Amino acid sequence: MKRLVTLAVALIALGVVRAPVHAEVAPADHLVVFDAPDDFPATAAKLGFTTVETLSFHTLVGYRVRVPNNDSAGAIAILKTRYPSATVDTETTEDFTPAN
Repeated sequence: MKRLVTLAVALIALGVVRAPVHAEVAPADHLVVFDAPDDFPATAAKLGFTTVETLSFHTLVGYRVRVPNNDSAGAIAILKTRYPSATVDTETTEDFTPAN
């Protein structure tokens, strides 16, 4: 089930599907990262992130990482600064709808 949710989040990050927007969003304790360099797990570990799972969808490789200190906003900022070409997004368990 977690892999399905993570794949859905990856598809949202790529713009293939769209998730509904809710007024209250709980902070995420995991993030998904795509288009990161091959050494991402090792360098992210030095920044305090724990790689929980490696994901692959066709030629796309991504990672699900645990957020240090439960600070998803700060973690996103750190990863986007360190990996500017990567796609970084929170993991969610919301229902997904196809994008138009």
